[in-house]
Amino acid sequence: MKNSVNKPLLIILTLLISGFLNFVLTDFIQAATGPVTVSLTANQTNINKGEKVALSWNSTNADFCVAYSNIQNWFGARSTSGNETITPTETATYFITCSNNSGFSATAQTKVFVGE
Repeated sequence: MKNSVNKPLLIILTLLISGFLNFVLTDFIQAATGPVTVSLTANQTNINKGEKVALSWNSTNADFCVAYSNIQNWFGARSTSGNETITPTETATYFITCSNNSGFSATAQTKVFVGE
């Protein structure tokens, strides 16, 4: 009789412990995302006023990115990788900073020179 009472209890405890470990380990693995890397490139770095430039970026281990420049035409939240075409009106440096929920971040930059 003792074995029949303990068997259901043992099953319940095993399920509870298994669920708890799964929860803890999943959170630990997600929180232990490694350092972030990011690259940012322009398809051309010397243009004439009015010409378009394609900016491309790619990151690893990032959850979100923010773009900014020393002029107003590239600013705000961005996906963790992508392409965007811009038309700079003056020489500018473009930056993208990507971060993850573990506190790691990285910044990349590229400069586009605009002539007359």
